Amino acid sequence: MKTFLGLCVVFSIISSGVCAENPWDSWPPGSRPGAVRFNLTSYAQDDLQKVVSVKTNYHASSWDVITNYQSTLLRDRIQANDMIALLENSFHTNFPEARLLSGGHSFYLAGPGTNLFDVSSVLSWEFESSVFTGRYRTINTETELTNSVSMKGVSKGLAALKLIYDDTALDTTDGKHTVFRLSGTASENYYLANPSFLFSGHGFGTVRGTNTILKGTIKGSGDSPDGTY
Repeated sequence: MKTFLGLCVVFSIISSGVCAENPWDSWPPGSRPGAVRFNLTSYAQDDLQKVVSVKTNYHASSWDVITNYQSTLLRDRIQANDMIALLENSFHTNFPEARLLSGGHSFYLAGPGTNLFDVSSVLSWEFESSVFTGRYRTINTETELTNSVSMKGVSKGLAALKLIYDDTALDTTDGKHTVFRLSGTASENYYLANPSFLFSGHGFGTVRGTNTILKGTIKGSGDSPDGTY
């Protein structure tokens, strides 16, 4: 089994395969990752119309057969650590001490130090539409050698999004695949020193081979999932 320790993924802001000191601080605007918290609930069928009792009542010239059935659900809570465990199964590897990050359309796992692993081939956002309101300004500071842009102000938005999980292209640890989509809306704060979003949605699919309905919220401190800023 592979391991995440020591892995340095090369992005455009990382040169010569050496991880930057704080790679997500200097990420291009619109995709800067930040911590993300999952608060999802999954529902899977347990017993379906299971016979729990049978009773016969006799009468003078007839009898009644009374059959009682019961259906039950398996209900679980899915948080960030559960998503990391699901990704470990999908990628057939371990992610020791990993933190789940979201930035723009993508998700990443941050390991010890500055290691980052892009998991957006399995877990990602799909942007559909957005509207926003507010006022902001940009400040472009230039020197002979550098050019930097800062933003001030507040802009809030509402985006229609889909959260997509699909590991069918991978050789998973247990041989079972996870494929689901959650549709919903996200309230977002743009152009702030600390951008954030709160997604609320529901959907269905399979989790490690089991048909599952999911609903809940995802809260992030990275750039908005629609990739705006």
